[in-house]
Amino acid sequence: MYKFLALTSLIGLLFTHAGCDRVKKIVATDEVVVPEVAHTVKIGFLASGSRVTYPNGAAIAVSEINAKGGLLGTSVELVTEIGILTPDAAVEAASRMILSDSIIALIGPNRSAHAIPVGALVHEHNLPMITTTATNPALTNAGDFVFMAAFTDAYQGYVMARFAAVELGLTSVAILTQSGEIYSEGISEFFVANFTNAGGTIVASEFYEIGDTDFTEQLNTIATTLPEALFIAGWVQEVARVTQQARALPLLNAVGEPTLLLGTDTWDNPILLDDEDSEIEGSFFSGHFSAATDKPSGKAFVEAY
Repeated sequence: MYKFLALTSLIGLLFTHAGCDRVKKIVATDEVVVPEVAHTVKIGFLASGSRVTYPNGAAIAVSEINAKGGLLGTSVELVTEIGILTPDAAVEAASRMILSDSIIALIGPNRSAHAIPVGALVHEHNLPMITTTATNPALTNAGDFVFMAAFTDAYQGYVMARFAAVELGLTSVAILTQSGEIYSEGISEFFVANFTNAGGTIVASEFYEIGDTDFTEQLNTIATTLPEALFIAGWVQEVARVTQQARALPLLNAVGEPTLLLGTDTWDNPILLDDEDSEIEGSFFSGHFSAATDKPSGKAFVEAY
């Protein structure tokens, strides 16, 4: 639902940048005066990584807005680019949308490492931008044109730490973080700070590099501490391998039971959840939205989707 809200919440910003050439003109006929839309309002949508369903919610919003007459009588066109793999590629895609497609607003990217440099770019062009699931608090530091639809990692780290300490009653947790990744390092720091403030102990903190496939060394080091839980802050491709190798080791707590696995919002991805070999049954992770919501707006979105 946050993708829908991110698009519809731009309504108040759009026509500051639309320009007078996009106003509605009236075509006179013999029988009736018929309004005719002269131009479309173009909004960019960037989606990083292999999860390409992100723009679907925005497409629903566009169809609903246009069915009601558009924005101030002007139809909306979504300019989409998906599968973006690097921050540089995200900036290049955003630049093309701004300079070639003449977008007047941008939604996304969904990764913090991509959204931060894109935010700096849109600020230079005085273009409003709302990220979808990018969560690092530094995102809005780019300036007054950059907004976030999702919760921040400060909040997410607090919720997961409090859940671990209070709801699960855990006292010892190990951390596995992707080195040099602003999202992964940021959420780990927030979790650690809040878990220790709640009286818990971080018994191990290990790092891995993006693209790693063998986590044996890190897991063996963690195993010596017999942690009650392992908090894994990373992307789903690496997470699935970590969880498989942790269970194969096996990674155990002090009483010989399997160490509990804890994750973040990146886990909410079919690549991981539908992988029967990922060994995540019984784990916990934070997320932005549940299709089981009872809220009318959420139920309406699920039905439309």
